[in-house]
Amino acid sequence: AITSWAVVACSAALAVLPVKVAPGIQRSVQTPAQWHSARRRAILQEHPGVERLQTRDARTLPVLAAVNVAQFAASITAGTTDLPAAVLVPAGLLVGGTLSLWQFALLHDVKHGTATLPRGVKKDDVLFIGALPSLFGYYLYLRHGHLTHHADFGSTSLATLFDSERPDFEDGDALFVAHRQSLPGDAPDERPGFFGEAVGGLGVSISRTIYGLLWSDQLGWAYNLLLYSFSMTFERAALCINDKVVAIAGWNAFFPHKPQAFHDTCATFARVNALTHLALLFLAGPKAIAWLFLAEVGWQLPVHPACAMFVSNHPSLQSPGGGCQPTGSIYVGPWYDWLTAFSNYHTEHHDFPDVPMWRLRELRDEAAPFFADEAIAGARDGIWPTIRRCFAGRQFYACSLTGVEADK
Repeated sequence: AITSWAVVACSAALAVLPVKVAPGIQRSVQTPAQWHSARRRAILQEHPGVERLQTRDARTLPVLAAVNVAQFAASITAGTTDLPAAVLVPAGLLVGGTLSLWQFALLHDVKHGTATLPRGVKKDDVLFIGALPSLFGYYLYLRHGHLTHHADFGSTSLATLFDSERPDFEDGDALFVAHRQSLPGDAPDERPGFFGEAVGGLGVSISRTIYGLLWSDQLGWAYNLLLYSFSMTFERAALCINDKVVAIAGWNAFFPHKPQAFHDTCATFARVNALTHLALLFLAGPKAIAWLFLAEVGWQLPVHPACAMFVSNHPSLQSPGGGCQPTGSIYVGPWYDWLTAFSNYHTEHHDFPDVPMWRLRELRDEAAPFFADEAIAGARDGIWPTIRRCFAGRQFYACSLTGVEADK
């Protein structure tokens, strides 16, 4: 155990070697990805048995099929039974939201190659089919933005993403953390840019406009939480409308410099998605579509317990061993693990992306010293303290800036 603590301390110490990036500001020599690589090496050195957890799991694909069937059935039932709004809204946010989170988590494991697939079946085909039903869905992010997130998170500005000529996003997570966190290129103690070159692409962003103009370090966490909830809901609705424009035009205007293959992929999924929506509308009416919208946004809002996981997974926390901690887990209990499809083990996932979701808790328990309070911060704070921490004021994403900016 003493050796484990020493390795953790050495890994943390490496993270605080500073270089100047602006007056009074220090950035870690290590990138967030390197921080996790150092932890991975240390964990394998102290707990070599962890390596056996890196495998494919046969449960993922059948559970994904069951989850999607359940979501289809729920949306059709919501429409055909004409659920009153007093039932539709909470059921869609909580029940539908949980199914939607499970869909995302299972597809995420498919993307990482930790799901057992039938011979000859391609991951991208499973991502495409498995992302239905949805209103906007997770296909675009998983197809073009997730694996690069593991390599580059905490290092890309929003403008870089929207102006990029690459077929894949440099860090897909930056597209949705912009609702609640500052990004590389933002200056501390200054209002983040939210228009024109500061955003890139078309020069407009719902998330950045609300975050840049209205977030406050003085008005408290509840105020910022309400702004975030409005921003997430409004932008998700706008994405659903833009998705229909993409289906018709065959082009996603928010990414004007990306190659045609990217736009073809976006358009193909948008068209299939639109046909699915038309079928649901014909079979069950508009409340079936409303169910899918509520489900897709539900687990990201504070009405759902999973929100604490979603908003806390890439903070800038002071690591107990020193330096800045770019990833957070949240341990509430077995019920929370199952509710969130084990996505609450986010530090574990970035340490070992090849461990399937079903075995992340086993990873945590087997290498326990590396996930104790003496090794990582914030994991045992609880749901509401975590939410309050995340919305206390403007904070940087994934140690984009470290040192004085790391949250206490």
